[in-house]
Amino acid sequence: LEENKNNFDLGSVSDYFKRAEFPVVKGEECEAAARRLWSDIVKELSTLAGLESSVVLDPYIDIFNKVLTFFKALSKKADCLFLDELNREAGVLFDAKVVTVPELYYRLATRLRHFLIDEFQDTSSLQWQNLVGMIEEALATGGSLFYVGDKKQAIYRFRGGEAGLFDSVKERFKDYNLILGSLNQNRRSSSQIVSFTNEAFSRGNLKNLFLDLNASEEEAVLAVFEGCQQSFIKGREGGYVKVEYAGREDTKERLLPLVCELLKRFNPADIAILARENDDVELLTEWLVEKGLAVESEKTLNIRNNAAIKEIVSLLKFLDSPIDDLSFASFIMGDIFLNASGFKKDDVDDFIFGFREKSMQKRPIYLYREFRSKYPKAWDEFFEEFFRAVGFIPLYELTVSIFRRFDCFNSFPGEQGFLMRLLELIKEKEEDKNGLALFLEFFQEATGEELYVRASKTDAIKVLTIHKAKGLGFSVVILPFLDMKPKVGSIVSRFQDGRLYLTRLHKKYRNFCQGVEAIYREEYLKSFIDELNALYVALTRPREELYIFLPQGAKKPSFCSRLFSFSDKVEWGIITQGLGKSAKKKEPLDLELSPSSCEDWVKFLKDEFIDGRLLENRKNMLRGEAFHYILSCLGDLSSQAQGFVLEDAINKARHKFPHFAFQKADEGVLRRFLEDERFKPFFFTEGNNVFQEQEIIDSKGNARRVDRLIVGSREARVIDYKTSKEEHERDVEQMREYVSLVRSIFPDKGVKGFLIYLDTLELKAIL
Repeated sequence: LEENKNNFDLGSVSDYFKRAEFPVVKGEECEAAARRLWSDIVKELSTLAGLESSVVLDPYIDIFNKVLTFFKALSKKADCLFLDELNREAGVLFDAKVVTVPELYYRLATRLRHFLIDEFQDTSSLQWQNLVGMIEEALATGGSLFYVGDKKQAIYRFRGGEAGLFDSVKERFKDYNLILGSLNQNRRSSSQIVSFTNEAFSRGNLKNLFLDLNASEEEAVLAVFEGCQQSFIKGREGGYVKVEYAGREDTKERLLPLVCELLKRFNPADIAILARENDDVELLTEWLVEKGLAVESEKTLNIRNNAAIKEIVSLLKFLDSPIDDLSFASFIMGDIFLNASGFKKDDVDDFIFGFREKSMQKRPIYLYREFRSKYPKAWDEFFEEFFRAVGFIPLYELTVSIFRRFDCFNSFPGEQGFLMRLLELIKEKEEDKNGLALFLEFFQEATGEELYVRASKTDAIKVLTIHKAKGLGFSVVILPFLDMKPKVGSIVSRFQDGRLYLTRLHKKYRNFCQGVEAIYREEYLKSFIDELNALYVALTRPREELYIFLPQGAKKPSFCSRLFSFSDKVEWGIITQGLGKSAKKKEPLDLELSPSSCEDWVKFLKDEFIDGRLLENRKNMLRGEAFHYILSCLGDLSSQAQGFVLEDAINKARHKFPHFAFQKADEGVLRRFLEDERFKPFFFTEGNNVFQEQEIIDSKGNARRVDRLIVGSREARVIDYKTSKEEHERDVEQMREYVSLVRSIFPDKGVKGFLIYLDTLELKAIL
């Protein structure tokens, strides 16, 4: 101990010291001093374990508090409230110490006398505290409180749901005209399913699960399911239940034929497959899709989970913020770019890792610039047009052009529905999310069905988690991989008096400290009840038929195998023969449609309903882009043949802009421009540094592109080309912004800006 006093580790202490009494051979005695020493060691270890478990994570709490302080300051400055804090902040308003109930009603501009709270078992303590003051006032003045719920279906504890409120509220208001009621009739399920569930959750059968619970814990579980026996309604006789064991791979071989057989008797939408985990939902969905069956699940419907959409969004994020290296890397490593460009994934991986090493040596450096420098042809073919056009054309047309450039519909026909849904979403949101940044922000935070691919028909097998199935009913329910797995996280958190507390429940702390072990047992009991509640919810979803697949191959019987061991039977009731399938109008056969043609669609959008003035504007924009490109090819002409360099630049522009027909008049404008004495200082710079199409990043990370930047020893000149003066005032403001940015980069130099209007050969200086 003396040698290790500075790095003592509880993990190295023998489990022998868990014993309260000094261990001796049976029939032997030990000295009182030894027993006292042992007792002292056990107490010290207990104290040490308790303290260490509660403070070992304090450094992380300190970090959390600092970040929280920053976010609170940020939210206050932005005048916004984080959604997770809504209930807590509302609690300040509802706190009786801060405001009285009459004053609260005054603030709310209304008075509430009757309260009805549904799904009360999922109400959190914080939510209840925000209401209890008004409820007490209502009850005292002749009002009412009606709350309804089912403790056996409390499966949202991870969201703060507190099923214990069910009884504590009843006790709190026992002196009022308290009326208790219970609904013991199942109006959904047929008689065989009701009887099966009653037997599984009977008091005697539940005791088969109590192998690792103590007496008080057993009573706590039984109290939740007290009175859970239900009856069925008249006319719902019959039904069918089947339980069988299957390994994970065997489940697939048994599940798919079962589903195919059920489809002969039920509509696809009447069949639901429920799983515990999202990963299982994804796996089950894959099985059904491989079989060619119509399936609906979050994994299949949410466009944000679709790989192709993730790649397109990465490209849009990069175009919105070119310094976003992660988004650019995500796109060029994805299937869309690799398929269109012909790049090999290994080559892209090597490029990314090479950039990482280079970025550690030189700063600042951005990934897209390295890519543009190393692969100029690929950049020009796949990115340059979008890079220049972003912000100038609507997001809808930009996205359509991206689909066309990367041949998304032809190369990925299976993703057509997701790609079309993204376009629909952009169109739906274009009024209030009319910019790329605004749409990306919306897309990142959006939830719900607006992200789902909407098919014209929803007659598909439903695959979802048990949590998502709560409140729903189906003719047939299949429960693969069914088991309950009570588990306790290694860390327990609580928020008290405005402070976060963390306790680590490592086994080495539980071994020596009864207090930590008590916390662990409390959390385990809650998890045990959560698992049982989830099973109860699952068994009460079907109307006609229930199929259960229990895991096979474990070394000891699973919880569910013990739960359903009340009978040797594997089947209950009789299979519905042709009665489950509802009469529906025969649907037309599905037809496979060829991929959409983006090129024709873009032409329709841009040309079919466009007037002559817009066509002329588009022509002028194309002309302006071509002029900009030509001038960007001209560096310092001091030691070059002006005519040859200009001719070469024009030829390059002809290849880059095949849809723009260069006229002699256009070439004449450019030649006169270069021969004009006023403009020669911008092209004959006598050794000054010349940057064409130079990007400058402002303090917010936004990229600004300067047409021409000339940097000398004492002066920097910013030049911007314009083909017309239609937006002169905007041009002036833009140039002033450029000058300001360049001045921040070169504070010791004089900075001047120049606007050059090519059509009229006008020059305007901006100081």
